[in-house]
Amino acid sequence: LYGDLAAIRQRGETQRGDVARLRQELETASPGRAYLLRRKLADAQADMAEGLLDDLIAQTYSQFMRHARAGLLTGRMAGARLDQDDPQAEVMRAAFLVPRDATPAFIAEVDAVAERQPGLWSAYSGPWAPYSFTAPPAGPEESAEESAEEHMEEVSDA
Repeated sequence: LYGDLAAIRQRGETQRGDVARLRQELETASPGRAYLLRRKLADAQADMAEGLLDDLIAQTYSQFMRHARAGLLTGRMAGARLDQDDPQAEVMRAAFLVPRDATPAFIAEVDAVAERQPGLWSAYSGPWAPYSFTAPPAGPEESAEESAEEHMEEVSDA
C-alpha cells in the first residue's frame, strides 16, 4: 500500500482538534511562546502520524484478511516518515495467503481500499509460492552435515 504522505498527514490534522488548536495559538503567540508551541505542535503531529498510520494499517490489514487464510505484515513505512512530503511512500507491506477462489474478491478489496482513501494506492503481485508462511523447524540450528551424521548413527544403531 502506497500513499502521498502529505495528503495522509493533512487528512489526519483535520481530524485532530489539538493540532488545529496549536496552529491557531501559534499564529498569535509571542516569539518565546511560539517556540514552545512549535515544539508542542511537532510532538502532536508525530503522535497523530503514528496513530493515524497504525489505525490505517490495522484497518486495511483486517479488511484484506477477510479474504485470506493467513497474512503476514512484513513492513511499515519502509524508512519513510509521515513528516516528509513523499508523494509515493510505501505505507504498508504485507503478504497474504489467499485461496484461488477468493482471489477476485481479495483483489477487489485491495482496489477498493485505495479508492476509499484519498492519497492511497495499491500495488500487488502474485500468486506466489507461500514461502512467507513457512517456518524453519523448531529446535537448535544444525547443519545438514550434522543432521546426516546423526541419522547415519541412528540407522547403524538399529
